[in-house]
Amino acid sequence: MHSTTEGWRETKNAVLIRASRTVSIDDPQPEPPACFCDSEHVAKIAETAAPSVASSLPGSAPNQRREDCPELAKPAKADDWRPKRLVRTVLASIAESKVFGKQIEREAKRRRFFEANAKAFLGDGLPWNWSI
Repeated sequence: MHSTTEGWRETKNAVLIRASRTVSIDDPQPEPPACFCDSEHVAKIAETAAPSVASSLPGSAPNQRREDCPELAKPAKADDWRPKRLVRTVLASIAESKVFGKQIEREAKRRRFFEANAKAFLGDGLPWNWSI
């Protein structure tokens, strides 16, 4: 039996991004990109987005390439509405979740995240992530 401080630990990762944004009354892209309307293309994305164990199984599709979706391969237009990344900070640790949560909080405060007019959070869907 492992004690609470020894043994396997899960890697935890966080990314904090500051980006420019454009506010618009109308949705700047009301329809999904054409490549997402192609069921075969979406199936390929879903298959290659699976964990690396699944992608190494016999018969797996090769990794999705940017060239497979023309909308993603195009360079951005000068009047592009999409946010532009200004600053990116990446944190990774095998520390316990509470400790890692405090590390993220310190970095968010340092980056003045809580003062931002707009904020977004993205997680992998596991419920305990939102308690960190």
